[in-house]
Amino acid sequence: MFTISTVDGWLEDVVNRCNARGLDPTTSTFMLVFFTSLDFDFAEFFRTRYAQISAYSGDKFHVLTPTVHENLVISDEDWRFLRTDFERAGISMGREPTFLLFRVRPARERAGLEPSFFAGFTCPDFDHFERWLRSSVELCLRDDAKPELLLRDLEREIGKSSIIDAPTTLPGSAMAYQIEDRLSIPKAFICHSSVDDPFAQRLRDSLSENSIKAWLDDVEMNPGERIRDRVTKALGWSDYLLAVLSPASVASEWVRFELASFLAREQPGRIIPVLNGASARDLPEPLRDLEALVYVDMSTESKWQDGIGVVCEAMGGWH
Repeated sequence: MFTISTVDGWLEDVVNRCNARGLDPTTSTFMLVFFTSLDFDFAEFFRTRYAQISAYSGDKFHVLTPTVHENLVISDEDWRFLRTDFERAGISMGREPTFLLFRVRPARERAGLEPSFFAGFTCPDFDHFERWLRSSVELCLRDDAKPELLLRDLEREIGKSSIIDAPTTLPGSAMAYQIEDRLSIPKAFICHSSVDDPFAQRLRDSLSENSIKAWLDDVEMNPGERIRDRVTKALGWSDYLLAVLSPASVASEWVRFELASFLAREQPGRIIPVLNGASARDLPEPLRDLEALVYVDMSTESKWQDGIGVVCEAMGGWH
């Protein structure tokens, strides 16, 4: 995916793309390309080749340049601000066109994600950059590509040393703050009975509209996968479990399995019961002894919008 916009708008586009395609940002690689409005070849390339770059880079390689926005070359103020921001964090870029590569990972000292910049190269001319962009995309899209191996392979392919010699999260930088704020997408597992599929699908779609990734077994399973193994993996990946409580689900052994599996690794406060025709008195066995659960009644159309707001606020999504 290629996006030309301000940093905040670009990150929002990435979040929306990941939600729409069911992608995890931690499996993507991100490239920041810095150049001035006087670097004519670069400006023209990013201004006119939107569709081609998007098609080539795909869903797991995201490119940003702060110099081009909506097919227009804009003021160099954003570029200068970001360059200063990176220099304060210890990455010196100079005045030549430069690109930096990073991935996001779970933050070590707080909730959410943080960027880890692992490689960066200055570009002496545009001909070099076009070839290096192709190489970066191909190398970074390998499933087994770890940052340290990517750095080695990129240096070999490009023929020069990276200006980043060790991964850095750019502590204290405005860029890192924006990444942490925008790319920390809450992930939810929707636990439900198949009888409630239409309700669960609507819930998933509403959460996606509010930048929350939700997992449903009816759309997330690949042919040939073992259901129990795939569900267990999805439960481990999820930050929250939304338990759709209906007469059918409270009687379901499979729903009990999913609830018990989630409780084995997460705090009870990460479970949000969503009422769809059942009441708090009807809680399935794994939840009966838990206290202080936040119940969200979405059993009627009039309660739906307020309920979505409560769920999103509980999970920290945009609403």
